Amino acid sequence: MGTPLIIDDIVIAGLRKFAEANPIRLAENERIRAGVAPPPGDRDGYHCQLPTCYKLVYSISEYAHVVQKQETDLGTAYEYVSDQARQNTE
Repeated sequence: MGTPLIIDDIVIAGLRKFAEANPIRLAENERIRAGVAPPPGDRDGYHCQLPTCYKLVYSISEYAHVVQKQETDLGTAYEYVSDQARQNTE
């Protein structure tokens, strides 16, 4: 039987507090996806190292949502809106 992994609640609370104060916005997600910016797991504040070569990552990210889909002669066109913009209109 393996050794149980115990993670301190204070560590998780700190990661959560940091992630809530520093959400990854839509534009930054695009930079991460393009390989221009590092992912949250490679940034200070979003992760902690655990025993046996594991890393715990806690992040909150904003993603685009399709609000309109339209078929055109060139294919399908999508209109997107971010989480924040969507919340502002609800």
